[in-house]
Amino acid sequence: MSATCVIEFEDNPRKIIYAGQLLRGMVRLNLTENTNVRSVYVRIKGKAFASWKSGKTKVEAKEKYLDEKMYLVGSYVAGEISLEAGMHEYAFEFIMPSSVPSSIDGKIGHIKYTVRVVLDVPLWMSKVFKEEFTLIKALNLNDQQSLRQPLTVEEISGVLPFCLQCFDRNRIYILARAPVSGFLPRQTVNLEINVQNRSSVAISHFTIELIQLITYLKDYDCCGYKSNYKKQEEKSLFTGTSDGCNEVEYKTIHIAAEIPPTPPTEILMSKVVKVTYLIRVKACTPLLYKNVILNLPITIGSYPFQDNVMS
Repeated sequence: MSATCVIEFEDNPRKIIYAGQLLRGMVRLNLTENTNVRSVYVRIKGKAFASWKSGKTKVEAKEKYLDEKMYLVGSYVAGEISLEAGMHEYAFEFIMPSSVPSSIDGKIGHIKYTVRVVLDVPLWMSKVFKEEFTLIKALNLNDQQSLRQPLTVEEISGVLPFCLQCFDRNRIYILARAPVSGFLPRQTVNLEINVQNRSSVAISHFTIELIQLITYLKDYDCCGYKSNYKKQEEKSLFTGTSDGCNEVEYKTIHIAAEIPPTPPTEILMSKVVKVTYLIRVKACTPLLYKNVILNLPITIGSYPFQDNVMS
């Protein structure tokens, strides 16, 4: 038996759907010969998986969020049904649960959602066709009033060389400020960096990075105590540079960064995969000296603030 299958998402070529919304689609099944089946069904699946090494221990974490079926032909108790050769078209629809996490794809783990079309063929292995789609768990920035407040991070650092004989007792004061801590994809983050360089070492330039932090967790019991394995990876989504600051100079620097399309912050819906974001500001000093780094934790949402606080 030879067959091809195309799974289409209605009015949704990007295959993106929000949690709580209705997913509609069409199955176009083409059979090259008459085929007996017990059933043909659509299966929607969503799950998390991660695998990594912790010392000598191999850790695997799994979690299932969604597993729903819709029969297009027959049922699980039906007898054999004959399908004629040619094209067969079937519509399907599912309401996505609201309490599921967003899709994410990391180096050692992921959260994935798929639509599968299954031909249950008697005396043969089932034939499965699969199409992945992106699910977004919407995050409304208005639900967290603290995100409206200015975000400020300060770092006071001595000029610490790798050769301590060159130690400069004067310090570098850096304060990085964003107008709010909640943002949307494609929104511009306007950072203000105030620098008081009281040292004799110049800052050659500043870099700014938008970092996606993906944290993987695996719970386990040890001697009656609950604990977990934990692994974190970083993904740089944006990098920019600006002017530096000379020795014994006070300066204010403005840097603008646009947040690219990316899933919202997600720390509640999954026990296996957590997704957070931060803006990392780095003051780059000569090779013999340690760079000064500031991390500004931000939240990326799906719905904007309802007033003009971010404009």
